[in-house]
Amino acid sequence: IPGQKMKAVSNTASQVGDERPLSSCALSPDSQILAVGSWGKTIRLWNVPQCSLVSNTHVYRGHVDRVTCVSFHPQFQSPSAHEMDVGGVKKEKIEPSEGVSVGGNLLSFASCAAEPNVYLWSIDSPSPIARLEGHVDRASRVAFHPSGRYMASTSFDCTWRLWDLHTQQSLLLQEGHSRPTYGVAFHPDGSLVATTDTGGIGRVWDLRSGRSVWTLLGHAKQTLAV
Repeated sequence: IPGQKMKAVSNTASQVGDERPLSSCALSPDSQILAVGSWGKTIRLWNVPQCSLVSNTHVYRGHVDRVTCVSFHPQFQSPSAHEMDVGGVKKEKIEPSEGVSVGGNLLSFASCAAEPNVYLWSIDSPSPIARLEGHVDRASRVAFHPSGRYMASTSFDCTWRLWDLHTQQSLLLQEGHSRPTYGVAFHPDGSLVATTDTGGIGRVWDLRSGRSVWTLLGHAKQTLAV
């Protein structure tokens, strides 16, 4: 019975994440780290379940407006694979076996904010390692392709873009929504991507052709996730 299962859920940790409201969070693929973005334009990484900062010195800064989304790269490795100050203890660096390198830095996560630019980050650097430019209005959400090589972003300019993370270039600028696009998610096999907008419309796109293959109707108001 669903009600009985919920009784077993309890709060194991709680933490003040920022002086401003918290606006986005994402668990790392191995569930060891929680990334939290805020209206204070910053991102912090927290150990799970200890609820302690991954680094006492790293606050990820670069956005000029409130953070709207944070997403981990699918091949991200926990700090145990990096040389970082974690709880005051330096850990031995272990070279990762896979992932995307941007300017010699291993891509860890991406974020967007109430601004047009999308940022790429390495866990080892408090500043962005790349800035993706192309949207002409605030960005809504970002999502990584299952392969880890590509990423999608949605925006209030009523478009969504597909990015090549190795070159940081936009491969696809897709129009079709008449209202600001918001939610975005890839099919597990990477062939399809779904997007939503603030008019309540959802669309499923075939990445092989770049065409909308299914329009999702039914919501009366804005659709914020998919």
